[in-house]
Amino acid sequence: MDWSCRSLNGGNATFPVPLTQREKDVAALIVATEAFLAFFGNLLVLAITTVDSKVRQHKAMSILVSSLAINDIITAVLVMAPSAYSLSHPNGFPLCQPQVCSVHGVFNYWMATTSSITLAMISIDRNISIQKPLLYAAQLYSSRKRVIKMVLLPWTLGIIYSLVPFSLQWMTYQLDNIACDVNWNPEPAYRIYYVALFSLCFFLPALLILIQYSRIIYSIHMLKMRTPSQDGNYRSNSTNGMVKSPSGISLKLLGRRPTTESEDNSTKLVLSVLTLIVVFFVCITPFCVTKLIKVVAGPHKVPNWGDMLSTIIQFSASVINPVVYSLGLKHFQKALMRQGRNLKNKCSMYFYPWCEIF
Repeated sequence: MDWSCRSLNGGNATFPVPLTQREKDVAALIVATEAFLAFFGNLLVLAITTVDSKVRQHKAMSILVSSLAINDIITAVLVMAPSAYSLSHPNGFPLCQPQVCSVHGVFNYWMATTSSITLAMISIDRNISIQKPLLYAAQLYSSRKRVIKMVLLPWTLGIIYSLVPFSLQWMTYQLDNIACDVNWNPEPAYRIYYVALFSLCFFLPALLILIQYSRIIYSIHMLKMRTPSQDGNYRSNSTNGMVKSPSGISLKLLGRRPTTESEDNSTKLVLSVLTLIVVFFVCITPFCVTKLIKVVAGPHKVPNWGDMLSTIIQFSASVINPVVYSLGLKHFQKALMRQGRNLKNKCSMYFYPWCEIF
């Protein structure tokens, strides 16, 4: 097999203007940094969800977050790292090889699609946990069977859609995308695939995320609008600690007048939900929009810097996800402190002089 690569400058159908080696090196450094942070950040999340027993009590959420972390680790190792190396190589090795590029393209689309759908599954799970907290805690809505389905669905749909361009040999290495991508051909067969991929990877997950998190915000708003007279009505209609309310929120949450502390917590929860929505759209929208423009108006309608920047922003999702979905949460931070203390105690048993430094 010939593993040599010719120069790609000026030889890419979607990249008519050659890049300087300096520009490619800068892009490679950015992508490599993202890969490094994504790998170790998600590895930390995976370690905490595996080791800490209190985090594992949130069974459904911990499994979904672990699935997202595994997805981001694979993205860092098999998508971002090869992309960074090929950018730094004068001839784009090894992604310039058709065989390597095809496999890289499969993982690129598989991980991107799986990540988007998993984020939608997390939004559904969080909405149920807030709308029906007691039933959720009783595992009526968070059973192992249901959680397994929520984990397997994104991975299954992702691999199915990623194998379509692989089997039809549509993958090529494109410097502007920093990764192996499909040929953005305007022919009808290609357009059908693009529309299906856009719907699965962006539109449907975005719609689900907006609906689920909007319901959470609405429930919080209704909680803050509670009055003392309504409290009595809700208490009289409650049975076994459950409130007969349209939102299904428990008596513990709705059966009392909101305090200043609870209002502050509600505000923080709204801000965290809005953060999740903004992060999703900021990371995914530029990548999807640039690809749609390529299909509708032609590949040269998107400037080189815009295409490259959209991919870098998409990669940043793997860096941000462990922060906003795990490490930024209070119970995760407490788990980190617990495991840090446990590690220090174990270290002190065997390496006392050195552990005292920490």
